[in-house]
Amino acid sequence: MVFLNVVARGTPASHGTTHLLKHYEKTCKKRPRKMDIRQSLMASKKTCVSQDLTTHIFSQEDSRYKLAVMVILHDYALGIVDHEGFRDFITSLQPCFKMISRNTLKSDILKIYNEEKSKCYKLLGKIKCRIAITTDMWTSNNTKKGFMAVTGHFIDDSWTLQSVILRFIYIPAPHTAKILADKLVECFLDWNIDRKVSTITVDNCTTNDVMLRLLLEKLPRKDLTLNGKIYGERSQFKVDEIRQNCYDLLLDYQSRTETRENSLSARSSVAVGNISSSCASGRVSATLHKYDQFVASSDPITLVSKTSELDTYLGESVLPRAENFDILSWWKTNGVKYPNLLKMARDILAIPVSTVAFESAFSDSGRLVSPHRSRLHPDTLEALMCARRWLWNDMKSTSTASDLSNCPTMLDEEEEDDHEEHIADHSDIAQ
Repeated sequence: MVFLNVVARGTPASHGTTHLLKHYEKTCKKRPRKMDIRQSLMASKKTCVSQDLTTHIFSQEDSRYKLAVMVILHDYALGIVDHEGFRDFITSLQPCFKMISRNTLKSDILKIYNEEKSKCYKLLGKIKCRIAITTDMWTSNNTKKGFMAVTGHFIDDSWTLQSVILRFIYIPAPHTAKILADKLVECFLDWNIDRKVSTITVDNCTTNDVMLRLLLEKLPRKDLTLNGKIYGERSQFKVDEIRQNCYDLLLDYQSRTETRENSLSARSSVAVGNISSSCASGRVSATLHKYDQFVASSDPITLVSKTSELDTYLGESVLPRAENFDILSWWKTNGVKYPNLLKMARDILAIPVSTVAFESAFSDSGRLVSPHRSRLHPDTLEALMCARRWLWNDMKSTSTASDLSNCPTMLDEEEEDDHEEHIADHSDIAQ
């Protein structure tokens, strides 16, 4: 901007244009340096209750992120970016979008995988309960490769059951018990949960039995439930044996509480000694000294006898049967009366009662290792598998069931077509 050397009448020529500059600085609004000056477009934004108009600004980075998420969620082939029809479709939507290559798409997928893994890592680090592990081996029909899926189950602070896939590991042949045990320990150390594992649920086979015994040699038994006892599917327990196991669990949890209590008592003793020396010097009155002694000697954690808490719980009347009874909500509301049993319930109720929890992961992997992905690197397969489950979990926590029902994958559409053809064949036979 150029200011003309115009001087108001009555103003000395030596003043120049300073008064004009000051006027400009006071009255003219400055545009923020970080203000986005790109052209914005009108777009409709759909919410839960309405559809509003808003401004939209094209971003190459955001579009690349959305493309990678689309490929992860719906099992599209990474080579979709090379399809001429897909490229023409994207160009008709946004000519400014610069189509990426297959390698760039893979890099974006790995970046999303690392970001989601970091979120899950922080989540597992914050929880104060134990984690139940389920794992099983699966062999792809297309590539004849073996994969191990490891899933962690826990109850979060809001008493909601969570299942998080930890690894989808490629296991080269032979699939011996030692190799499987080493991979599991590597997974636990990678996620820093080797001292948080409560139970490990596996399928019923001889290799898994040997693997569990090897894991007991590698993991600290004192951190496992009941010191890592192995129970098979055919084990028969009597009522008194189950009751005794409950008492053993209660003693295990109480021993951890008493350890903290002893440390607090030691601190209290030091505090009382300091107060006594202060009183001897005359700085604290006798009345306040007695009060300080009472506060210091008070135990912040209520001591519970080794049997009274469980006996009180077992002595309560049985609740009537209800179809919509939520046991997690009951413990969240009534567990304050049983502090040690509350910790036990939070760990035990997270243990899956069957193998369905991790078999569902393999149904997803069957879609993943399809013919058009059979030549992908195992690390890329793991990134696709884990990121897909993590992203779906995030969407489930923020979306309704009706929203998620409208998100099929490529295999879902193939299964629907096969089902329709099967019905049509049966109708032709009937005619």
